[in-house]
Amino acid sequence: MNSIKQPELYHIGIEKFDDEHQQLVTMVNDIHALTDDNQKNRNIQKQIITSLVKLARAHFAGEEEHMRRQKYPDLDKHHQCHRIIYAQLLDLERRFASTSGPVHNHALQFLYNWLDEHILTEDKQYADYSLKAYT
Repeated sequence: MNSIKQPELYHIGIEKFDDEHQQLVTMVNDIHALTDDNQKNRNIQKQIITSLVKLARAHFAGEEEHMRRQKYPDLDKHHQCHRIIYAQLLDLERRFASTSGPVHNHALQFLYNWLDEHILTEDKQYADYSLKAYT
């Protein structure tokens, strides 16, 4: 599994959310870079995961507020996606706290899939809708 080399691919055209997506990509890449099995890296991974969960929660709330203001027709569907992802992030955080090793590949795969599947499809759809509303 490789880290994300081109984080600009996760830009959707709304600066605030592009900046947050960049932060999320950086955090996931940092978790990936620290997969050595040593306690120092594990402690850093734990801090990053905690920050990632907090950022995701704020990010999701910001996106949903933006969609509400734009009267985005698929807001409910997008909100459900966020709820599922957030529950999975909380589960990842809980499972990581209850184990002693580094983040496993399946957890990293979940994080990369979240970025790829959610940002590049779901977020791109609402951004396209939003940007059309301004033109």
